[in-house]
This record gives sequence, structure tokens and C-alpha cells, in this order.
Amino acid sequence: MHILAAAKAGFDYNRTQILLKGLEALGHKVEKYLIPDRNAKFGRELAFKSKAADLVYVPPFRHRDLSFVRNYSSAPLVFDPLISRYLTKVVDYGHYWKAPQKWWVDFKDFRNCDLLLADTQAHLNYFKKTLLLPSSLATAVVPVGVDTRTFIGQKKESKLPFTVGFYGTFVPLQGVSTLIETAALLKNENHIRFEFLGTGHQYQEMRNLAQKRGLDLALFKGWIAYEELAKHLSNFDLALGIFGSSLKADLVVPNKLYHYAALGIPCITKETIGVNEVFTQNENILTLEAEPALLAEKILELAADQKKLADIGLAAKSLIVRDYSHLAIAEKFVTAVEESGLI
Repeated sequence: MHILAAAKAGFDYNRTQILLKGLEALGHKVEKYLIPDRNAKFGRELAFKSKAADLVYVPPFRHRDLSFVRNYSSAPLVFDPLISRYLTKVVDYGHYWKAPQKWWVDFKDFRNCDLLLADTQAHLNYFKKTLLLPSSLATAVVPVGVDTRTFIGQKKESKLPFTVGFYGTFVPLQGVSTLIETAALLKNENHIRFEFLGTGHQYQEMRNLAQKRGLDLALFKGWIAYEELAKHLSNFDLALGIFGSSLKADLVVPNKLYHYAALGIPCITKETIGVNEVFTQNENILTLEAEPALLAEKILELAADQKKLADIGLAAKSLIVRDYSHLAIAEKFVTAVEESGLI
């Protein structure tokens, strides 16, 4: 296939890179068109490029580019939103005064394509029900996955103390407050160390909470460059997933879970319908309710059971290599396109 990826931005995002690199590795031609501006001049340029393509792909978060691409492209259009603006801004962030406008934008955008993708079946079911998607619209589930050439397991720098780690952008669905409260319950367990990588929406709020709970703020390591992420994550003995209470947290499988698994790092996360689509409890992941006391108890138990952790990490890595590598994700995309009848 010849795939034209068109948008004003978004080509550096993890999901986009995994999919496009996987398609290239499978031998498909991938052409990126970074739209300089959404006007007639560049519309004509896009129209010319689309004539040579089998399909046009609009990457995640580029809802605002969709109408422009649709207007000028002659090839079938695949939209990979990854998020619903309504679910993110209204339900997740609690901006309920934006509900009518965000719902209407999603309502229009999610049907303005020939094939709509979602990262989990649970997420797709939400799109269909909430946005009243027509049954005639072709849809498919293509998980996020991971580029297994980038996330390769590395030797942990030291064995002690037992390191429990998290990385993220501190958005509500990640439930970082639950992790801070858990760390506070274990602050006198000298053989256990917590590390929080990243910055973002609630970063300062979480630092303030940690300070109130008497935690050493050195546990916050700040932002880590993507190129260095695998190295830092490999120092975790146990990784923390997401523990947010929002609906979105229940529907998605975030990047970090795929990254941890690809590195063979055992992960504990909130049990959700999204996570259960990909992972199996007590086989390649550990799940429980988002309660600090339960999580603290589980961490203490796992710190004393290195064999169980090693078995779960190994099983998680095997799962990723088999079903969720960049190659496997690209193959799922190709299957979705073929089954939709676009080519």
C-alpha cells in the first residue's frame, strides 16, 4: 500500500510512530505530508499527493485537520482519533460547561471518514454509543502497541532498594494521587523506593500532596527524554500503571503498560475492561482496585516474591513480542483496511 499521513502536527506522537514505522518495516510506502496551513493552496497540494495514495491517514489528536483533509483528498480516509474530545475534556477533566460543543465536534468528526480506528474495543463501543455512529461506518480496533526496537530490556543498575516506578504526564486518568498516598503508607519501609518520572497537568499538585504526606520530593525525577526512557524504566523492579477513577481510565490501555511489558518489567495497574482486553491477571500483569491501602499491601507482598515478579515480567514481554510489536500493530492496521473494503 501507499499510505499518505496528513496533518499539521502529530507525527512524533508514540502511537503514530509505532504504526507508521511498522508499516514501513512491512514494506508499505509511507509518505508524510505536514500541512503548512489549512488553505486552498495547500489543499491543492494535498489533493495532488492523495491521488497517488491508496489511502490517507489522519493521526491521533488531529481532529481539527480532519475536515480539511477530507475536503481535498480523493483517496479513502482513515481517522485514528485515539481520544474523544467530549470524553477527555468534559468527562475526564470535568469541564461540563463545554459538553454541548465538545459532543457536537466529536459527532461530526467521528463520521467524517471512511474507516474509524480505536485503540480498544471498549473505547470503540463508547464511541459508537455516545456519538451515535451509524452502522454503515467502517470501524476497527488497532491497539497502541510498542516499537520493540526502541523498548529493549536493559540490565538494572542496582539490586537494592526495591524500586517501584511510574512515568506519565500527570493527567487525571493516571490517578497519581493514589500512588502518592500509597508511597506515604510505605514511607517507613526503607527497602522500598518510589520514583515518579515525567511532568504535566497535575504535577505541582502531586508534589504538594507528597510534601503534605512527608515524602522526600527527590522521588520526582522530572521529564525524561523519549530516547532515554527505556534505560530509566529498566531500573524499576515493579512498574505502576494507571489508577484514575474516570471513565476514560477504564476504556484505554495507555502507552506505559505496553512499554513496561516490552521491557519485561512486571506492572501493577487498576483492573479495567480495557486492560483485560490485552493482558491477563496474574499471568502477564497484576491488577487491583484503585485503593492506596490495597496497593501498599500488594507492593509489600511482591517485594518479597521476586520469582513471581520475574515470571510476570517474562510473560508480559512474550505477549508483546507475539501480538503487540510495531510489526504486529501494522499488520492489524492492514487487516482492518482490507476488511473494510477500502482497497
